[in-house]
Amino acid sequence: MSLSDKFAAEIRGQFVDKIFTGGTRLYYYPSIMGFNNASLRPFIALDGDYISFKGDISKGNGGALGGVGGVEYFLSRRLSVQTDIGPYCIMLKDSKSSLEQNGLEFVLNFGVNYYFK
Repeated sequence: MSLSDKFAAEIRGQFVDKIFTGGTRLYYYPSIMGFNNASLRPFIALDGDYISFKGDISKGNGGALGGVGGVEYFLSRRLSVQTDIGPYCIMLKDSKSSLEQNGLEFVLNFGVNYYFK
């Protein structure tokens, strides 16, 4: 959802192998002097996610907070590909054993976007 020419927000979700991740991301598209290519848009973003997991011997939840920098390349007016990378603080707790795992990880994302508008 575009908030203005420089800001956008999205709701994200993923479910794979009994692991659910869902959250929001706020994008900022800076004006870069000398960068006038309308097909390639650099961005920075802040991300906050809720995580839940269930395995054979573990079950729990937690969260992740992170910031990324990346680029989005428009293949057409409605179709683009994007990539970004950045540090995330990931905090997880197993409810069966009360074990906690907290740490800093670098996350690399690839995406394909289709714009309905």
